[in-house]
Order: sequence, then C-alpha cells, then structure tokens
Amino acid sequence: MLLTVEDLHTRFITRDLDDRVRVAEALNGVSFGVGEGRILGLVGESGAGKSLTVTSLLGLLRPPARVTAGRALFEGRDLLALSEAALSEIRGSRIGLIVQSPRSALDPLARIGAQLVRVQRVHRRISEADARSRAEAMLVSVGIPDPRRRLEAWPHELSGGMAQRVVIALALINEPHLLIADEPTTGLDVTVQAQILDLLHEQVRRRRIGAIVITHDLGVVAQYCDDVAVMFAGQVMEQGAVAEVFARPAHPYTRALLASVPERLVLGTGKMLGGPPPDLYALPRGCLYGQRCAHAAAQCAAPPPMSATQSGAARCHFAGLA
Repeated sequence: MLLTVEDLHTRFITRDLDDRVRVAEALNGVSFGVGEGRILGLVGESGAGKSLTVTSLLGLLRPPARVTAGRALFEGRDLLALSEAALSEIRGSRIGLIVQSPRSALDPLARIGAQLVRVQRVHRRISEADARSRAEAMLVSVGIPDPRRRLEAWPHELSGGMAQRVVIALALINEPHLLIADEPTTGLDVTVQAQILDLLHEQVRRRRIGAIVITHDLGVVAQYCDDVAVMFAGQVMEQGAVAEVFARPAHPYTRALLASVPERLVLGTGKMLGGPPPDLYALPRGCLYGQRCAHAAAQCAAPPPMSATQSGAARCHFAGLA
C-alpha cells in the first residue's frame, strides 16, 4: 500500500463559559488504504469527517483540533509522527493536494507562472528558467491552451474551470506519488465538472500514482474510483472495491446512501436520508449509526467490529443483512 491509515482519532478540545472542558469526538478510528495506481473515493454526508481526515493526515489542523491516536504510513513513514518541517517537505512534493475552491488555493497577488515556479523551487533545486519551462509543459498536460500567455495571467482572469486546471497543475508539477482531491468540482457547471474529473482520472492512470477523491457524489465514485470508503460520524462504515460495494452493500448506511441518489428519488425507487447526525460531544458508546438504523438491536449497544464481507468489510453486527 502507498498509504495505510490505521485507527485515526481527532478531537476538538475546548472550554465552555464555565471553564469546563468539552471534547468533540470528530474522528473515531478511521482506517483505510490507498494503493499505487488506484483511486479511493471517500464518501459520506456532510460532517462525516472526510475533509478532516485529510487535514489530520497532512498536519494542517489548527487548534482546538488535534490528532490523539493513530498511524498514517506513507511510503514507510508515519505522517502523524513527523515534525512540521518534515511534513512541509512532503506536502507539495510527495503528496499533492487539490482543495475545494480554486480561488482560495491560488495567490491573488501572483501571476500563474510565478506560482508554478515557486512551488517547484521550494521543493527541488531547479533554475527559474527550467522551472518556467516545466510550468509551461504542465499547463499543456492539463489541457490549458496558449500556456505561455496563461503563465502571465492573474488568477482573477481565469474561468472557474481554467483555475481548477491550474490548481491541478500545481498539485502535479512536483510529480507526487499521492494526489488528494477534496471536492474538486465544487462550484463548476456540469460540463466542466466532467472535464476536470476526466483530467484527474487520466493523470492518475498515466502517472501511476495513488489518489483520494473526497466527494458527496456516488456517481463520481462509480465512474472514476477503484475503491470506496463510506464514512459516518468519523468512522469508516464500509470499504472495498467500488463495483463490489455498490453491487452488494453490506452496511445499512451504505444502502441508505445509494437509495438517496437523485436518480432513484426521481424514479420513486429511492428514499431520502433520515435523522440528524449524532452529537459529536455525546456519541453513543455502541454503534454510531444505531440511532438511525432500521436493524438496530440489543447487540448494537456494543461497538461493532469491522468484519469481512463478500464486497470488502463493514462495521456492523449484521453486515450483509438485507
């Protein structure tokens, strides 16, 4: 495995007005793996912990959030045990990150070429002329026409789709071994979304790197990902190969997500997700999905293990129950 995450826990530790400590259990034993040349889709409703998982792995948390347990082995090194200086060397070089909003990822006070040159020279010994030449070639590879002119452009002069292509170029230019894309098509129209996802898929396949795609869209996972990890309340509830999990979902939450896709709702064969998410300040001690599960029983008062299923693995006492 290129990346192996084991039992990751992240907490938000604050004090209320009476100076009492309050702890939000945001990530609760997240585990998954990403193989070389494979794309993992990280899915789940808002608040499931998808983006928080990535920021925890990359050392991008800010107080009051902090990792309290777990390991994240990337190319044999535990990311969670590295110093900030060591992580800074890995971010942007060995691991590329594509954030939700390209506008926030690009420096509004620097031209596109300057940003592409800068990210190279931070991580490798390269002349400015060579870095600029590589930047032009990278813009070509991500489908940007007239790259020499685009190098001189300011971020505000780019369309949303063009800006996202530049962000992808920034993430790939140092030839990372792992690419992380956090909702990479947010705010783009449907046609541009498809172009960006096609581009990401092609780049991962051509470069033989691993990738994590964070999304709410199960259609994106079905079309572009090899593996899937379904998250709820800071835990991975089910994981496996996409084709297997979608064909034979073993966890009730996975089945509920699949039933809530817009196409099934329009046809009348689906059902909206029901119930609020659990309170992270007062999580149940047993199954975190138990309060919303139609199959909940006495056994669910105990935390369910991650059990092997026909499609992969599921965190359920009744994994595979129809």
